[in-house]
Amino acid sequence: MQKVLAQDKLVPVRRRRLHLRPATGSPLPWLAYAPSLALAGLVDDHLERCPSPDSLRRVMECDSADALMEYAIKGLGVCWLPWSLVASACQQDLLEVCWDRSMEIPFEVRLVRLRRRLGPMAEKVWQATPGL
Repeated sequence: MQKVLAQDKLVPVRRRRLHLRPATGSPLPWLAYAPSLALAGLVDDHLERCPSPDSLRRVMECDSADALMEYAIKGLGVCWLPWSLVASACQQDLLEVCWDRSMEIPFEVRLVRLRRRLGPMAEKVWQATPGL
């Protein structure tokens, strides 16, 4: 059993007005998620199906979307971040979305549980958690 808690999308962002490539054809620095994170799998799978318009060179791996956002604001590269996290930074002209909507990655946040009955506290949490 599962409940959808939220829907969002990963968008490729970089520091506003940043020219990341020093020479034509040079790969863009890519700030990636650590391989152990589910978001890393989403981005990797998407890039296999829909390659980036520019070549990417992985320069960093991080296990925190917040940290990746800070690195992107500092101008260290491009990264895919949840729109819910970066919308404000984009409105403040700290970050900008790269490329078009084909590079966005929609995803859902789900709460999953076993079919068997849970402990009393876990059952209360499950019952109190609304789904979309």
